[in-house]
Parts: sequence; structure tokens; C-alpha cells
Amino acid sequence: MSYVVSPDCVACDVEGGVAILNLKTNIYFGLDEVGTKVWGLLQEPASLSDLSHSVSSEFDVSQADCENDISRLLDQMAQNGLVVRA
Repeated sequence: MSYVVSPDCVACDVEGGVAILNLKTNIYFGLDEVGTKVWGLLQEPASLSDLSHSVSSEFDVSQADCENDISRLLDQMAQNGLVVRA
């Protein structure tokens, strides 16, 4: 299964992260450096495996921990309409 940024969202860079606005709900969300990396990768459809491989190669985290963390992040993002399943 792949995920991609929802067309209902706009984002801008802010000091080491990204601010995202869901245009349907008018709610803002913020992501830290790792979340920003994931957000950037999600501009094109990406699977959990693709995301965790890319993030774990750039940050000091095990592949297993990275996959668990990104899975939770994707679930939260999907629940808030920030990403959609492609």
C-alpha cells in the first residue's frame, strides 16, 4: 500500500519543520525534522517500506523502530486528512 499527500493540504517550511494546513478542516499541523522528511517523500506515492528505508538511512534509528514510528505517523496523518492511500 502506498500513501501520498492529500490534495486538500498546503504546506510551508518553518524553522526545521513544516506547517501543514488541511483546507477542508482549516486545522494546522506541524512536523519536526523527521516528519518533514516523510512529508517530502510523500509528494510522490510511497510505501511504508520505502519511507522507513529512506528515513533510517538518513537518521540514527533502526529499520524496525523507524517502520513502527512511520506507521503510527501515517495513521495519524490519514486520520487528519493529510495523506491518502494511493
